Amino acid sequence: MAPEEKKDDDDPVVESSPKLVTVEFHDDNDGSVKTIQVPEGTKVTEAATKANVYIPTLCHHPRLQPVGKCGLCVVAVENGPTPTQLACSTACRPPNDDDPVMKVHVHGTTLNGLANAALRRNLDLSNQNQLQRFATNNAFAPCGSLEIEDMGAWLKTANIDTSSNCIIYDPSLCIGCSRCVRACDQLQGMKVLEAPLPSTNMSMVGIAQTPPCMTTRAGRPLKETDCISCGQCTVFCPTGAIKEVDHTPQVMRALSDPEMVVVLQTAPSVRVTIAEMFGGAPGECSEGRLVGAAKACGFRFVFDTNLSADLTIMEEANELLQRLDIAQNGTEEEKQRKPLPMLYVQGLRYCIKEVLVVLSISHPFLAS
Repeated sequence: MAPEEKKDDDDPVVESSPKLVTVEFHDDNDGSVKTIQVPEGTKVTEAATKANVYIPTLCHHPRLQPVGKCGLCVVAVENGPTPTQLACSTACRPPNDDDPVMKVHVHGTTLNGLANAALRRNLDLSNQNQLQRFATNNAFAPCGSLEIEDMGAWLKTANIDTSSNCIIYDPSLCIGCSRCVRACDQLQGMKVLEAPLPSTNMSMVGIAQTPPCMTTRAGRPLKETDCISCGQCTVFCPTGAIKEVDHTPQVMRALSDPEMVVVLQTAPSVRVTIAEMFGGAPGECSEGRLVGAAKACGFRFVFDTNLSADLTIMEEANELLQRLDIAQNGTEEEKQRKPLPMLYVQGLRYCIKEVLVVLSISHPFLAS
């Protein structure tokens, strides 16, 4: 046998380190971004796990080779070859030399809708009824819940749009009647919502279909659209899929706190509109009953905005008269300092906030 070659202990050992890729996970539900570096070629699902980003999967298991059968792990990679990809079979690679960061979008209305549709297709029945069957007659997993149960519960919760401060949308309650869409379009003219037509090939294997329910035109959360929070969609929705944000729990918690002084301040219109909710005649003034009921509920102080509203109107009227006089008799410097219309008055700005929002969206040159 040939003698073994003697190695010099001083010779450095060179090990080739894998190339790292920076991956950004953009959560389209809340707008958060998580960044992580992983070796090039790492699957997106594995990178998401390391970054503590949840991506729903059903056919995938970290100890098995990915096959991309269920379609639940749908993500959107910026500058990718297709609009959406399956995270279990997509490798982490830099998009190009100019942009070394791989940006992956997860969750959001569109992606959650695709994942929800894929889950329904896998169940071959409606999501709710099948999950109920698993919960009531679970002969396969008597020791606990199945993955598919947890998956369905998460998708139902994650698909609820809570981005707006005023409106909440639950697609699982939507029946696709398009009443909210028509109210937004025909009554308000904002055209924020749309109801996609149901597809005729929902049974196609391997093709994720979005559920035929209301969505935004851009497929983005309500907060990122031109929605002005007028509430007309909530008035016309027959199922409660889209409704106003309810702050009653926060108020009840405050009222039950003995250390907290809770104050109620009402707008001037409330005293003449709340009576109709209790069978009173339209326009009936119920200021005394309103204050008495508020005190009985536990509010320590009840303030009426009537005086401050009157002062605001007087100030705005005085400001308008001044500007009209300046427009007719003032110098050019005064006209530039106090122009017409009065959208620039700070007090009026708060009174017609919605008008300013509409102007900034539809006619930005008027509200600039």
